[in-house]
Amino acid sequence: MKTLLTIVVTVYNLESYIEKCLGSLADQLTPDVQVLVIDDGSTDGSKAEIKSFCKNPQIKYVYQENAGVSAARNAGISLADSEYITFIDGDDTAAPNYIETIRSELSEPTELLCFGYRAVDEKHNMKYSYAPNREPMRLRPHQGIIDFLHYRLQKECTPEVWNKIFRTDVLQDQDVTFLPEREIGEDGLFVVSYLECIRTVRFCPDLLMNYLLRSGSAMRRYHPHFAADTIHYVQDLEYISGRNHYVIPPADMMHFLLGLWFGLINNESKAPHYREGWMHVQKFLKQPYFLAHEKEIQHDELPFKLKCYEFLIRLHLSKAVYTVFFIRNRFRRGH
Repeated sequence: MKTLLTIVVTVYNLESYIEKCLGSLADQLTPDVQVLVIDDGSTDGSKAEIKSFCKNPQIKYVYQENAGVSAARNAGISLADSEYITFIDGDDTAAPNYIETIRSELSEPTELLCFGYRAVDEKHNMKYSYAPNREPMRLRPHQGIIDFLHYRLQKECTPEVWNKIFRTDVLQDQDVTFLPEREIGEDGLFVVSYLECIRTVRFCPDLLMNYLLRSGSAMRRYHPHFAADTIHYVQDLEYISGRNHYVIPPADMMHFLLGLWFGLINNESKAPHYREGWMHVQKFLKQPYFLAHEKEIQHDELPFKLKCYEFLIRLHLSKAVYTVFFIRNRFRRGH
């Protein structure tokens, strides 16, 4: 029987979580679904927890030297021999109807399936959810990139990869991979790159994934390379569009960079030292693309939030905003 779906589970030092993750999948596996657990060089007891599930031949363990979650996912893509593929972080769990619902959805021709999820805290309290209840979307050429730059994609199908089902042959044939050198935004770039290769997106409103909001997770801690990664976003998006012979209009790219400004300040306000964080904010504001195209921002077309960001930047108030956030975080940490 040909494998319908490969579930790539990435793990790095998750001995306290991986049992729940794999347990949520093991009880519902069908013969046409396999699980590839990619251990990204864990140094705790994760391997032993994973191995206890490998008595099931549909769950396979793969070890690699620590190279990051993107490299681990890329390893899963290269090893998959199924029609479809998806990704799960080792601290998240699948709903009891996860595989049954996905198999039912994939009975129809599918290029990309986006499904719902719950975001839960460590006490299993639901903080928010995403349930995409809409008709299939037909993509115009380069619509994925433009919608991403204007933050429409983030609302329509979200930039995460763990609530999506991808065609394995598209990933492998079109060389769609995660960028291992990026700490921030690698999911969004992956999704945009994939959207450039397809024409239809289907949606399922069922909440099939429980996304764990951990206090020490990558999404919540300080990222010293955040500014550099946001600057590289310009190069990455131009590379993705260039592969498809498309030039991104500067006004669209500037719309995107304005939206990154607040996230950057929020991240840098968690920096251990005031000067370090402010230096990163300055690096973002003084990047060549931003300075060269600042006047091409189409103010009248900006949503209200981005108009506020542009106003603060033009009045040179970025440092004031950063200072307020930095002081707030210092008080929260009790310093």
